[in-house]
Amino acid sequence: MNALRIGGAILLAMTCGIAVAQVKAADVESLIQEGTRFHDRGEYDVAIRKYEEALRLDPANETARYEIALSLQALGKNEECYQRASDGLARRGDPRLRIAWFTAAANCADDLGDSKAAIKLYKQAAKEFPDDGLLFYNFAVARVQQERPREARELVEKAIDRSPDHASSHLLLSGLYLDAGLRVPSILARLRFLGAEPTSPRSGEAAESLTSLMRAGVAKKSEDEISITIDPKPKRGEGDFATSEIMMALSSALRLAGGNEDQSEIESLVGTIDSLIATLVEDQERDRKSFVDRTYVEFFAKLRAAGLLEVYSYRALSSLGLPECEDWLRAHQDKVEELRAFLG
Repeated sequence: MNALRIGGAILLAMTCGIAVAQVKAADVESLIQEGTRFHDRGEYDVAIRKYEEALRLDPANETARYEIALSLQALGKNEECYQRASDGLARRGDPRLRIAWFTAAANCADDLGDSKAAIKLYKQAAKEFPDDGLLFYNFAVARVQQERPREARELVEKAIDRSPDHASSHLLLSGLYLDAGLRVPSILARLRFLGAEPTSPRSGEAAESLTSLMRAGVAKKSEDEISITIDPKPKRGEGDFATSEIMMALSSALRLAGGNEDQSEIESLVGTIDSLIATLVEDQERDRKSFVDRTYVEFFAKLRAAGLLEVYSYRALSSLGLPECEDWLRAHQDKVEELRAFLG
């Protein structure tokens, strides 16, 4: 009997210990979540206090330490942020947070004006995690801030190779292409972004920009005069897109001349996208192998071959708020679902 009582007491103590540990873990997680909410509202000091409470309960919690570093960075306390991030890297704790520590340390070093330290950290991280697309994206953003656009382009292209569906990478690359005078590559990258993120707060501006890019260089001077401006020596850093430039110009001129009066605004845009991709596919048969060809032209060529480029375009341009676009998507829900399945 005594032995049974002792055994029961041990079992009860073990059960209570497990229960206490579970409650403690739940409290820590709750505090971290609270801190994250305060951080997202811009109340960084309050967020840090919540994370510190979590650390008092669980001094080894790497997530709480990392979140403190992020809030310190948001407060502009970059020196302290950099030190904490460096400590996080030195501890070699949770391997899932190691990339995040690298990024935090590099960002804070950059904010402190030590770009050499930031680049050294990113290069070290790239060696340790050569397949992480988000890491290369963050490295590219750092290079943009350091006004190194060519290197930024190369890095964000690597990011897309590793994470093809990362919307922000496509948006960043679209801007870099545009700054480099590469209009057609910029259009394709922006269209890819809108396909991945059609209805976010930044999608409307991206869709407006895409429309302007497709119609650039064409203006109606009077009822009888339409001017077309085409660069006689377009930049060819990603290939020769002269034929595509001419096609888009003629399409825009025809619209302004009233040649497509039976088409709505969205039908005209979708038609231009289809013609653009058709032209690019024909050009690609000349065996061009640039990043744009293998990443964007091939992607849209597959969509077109599957009969899904039209629905992709309507969905990508939905943030323009055109009633005809919304009507078309409602009437073609089967194609929308087919597109979702195709994209995975």
